[in-house]
Amino acid sequence: MDDPQPSPGPLRSKPGLLTVAVVVVVTLGLVVAARLDTGPTGAEQETVPDFQFEVFDGSTFSLAEHLADDGRPVVLNFWASWCPPCRAEMPDFDIVARAHPEVMFVGVAVDDVEANARAFGAEIGVSYLLGFDPTGQAHLTLPFVALPTTWIIDGDGVVVHKVQGVMTADQLEQALADKL
Repeated sequence: MDDPQPSPGPLRSKPGLLTVAVVVVVTLGLVVAARLDTGPTGAEQETVPDFQFEVFDGSTFSLAEHLADDGRPVVLNFWASWCPPCRAEMPDFDIVARAHPEVMFVGVAVDDVEANARAFGAEIGVSYLLGFDPTGQAHLTLPFVALPTTWIIDGDGVVVHKVQGVMTADQLEQALADKL
């Protein structure tokens, strides 16, 4: 007697779906890896447009005014109070800032609640300038994907280095030696 139902064969997947998924995952991985690269960036050799943010002491920091009046290179670190890696690197930044008065160190809280950023700034007690960017102007001027992100800007206002991710005191010292 013949069985009217054919026996099921092996399961088949759509041939293009797996390929598309692999390509998307690999592409995203490459994009993230490129963004986290501590080497040269496409932004290097570009003059940074002016941006301003509120300093916790009540004043306003303007990059253009700083460069015109003071002229020191700037280490600009974007951070947030809710970001554990940001919290971890700030004491190292303070050590390097104290050792290099010829460089202006600035920490800007972004994507944060101002009261939380101020409270953490008071708690951490670093010697360098800390502030808050309520408008997102600094973040839009110098975009990044993840926190912390550090930009090194020379005395002419040109980006010479960018790192997305935590920097130790040794890494920061090396970047200053290599780039300034």
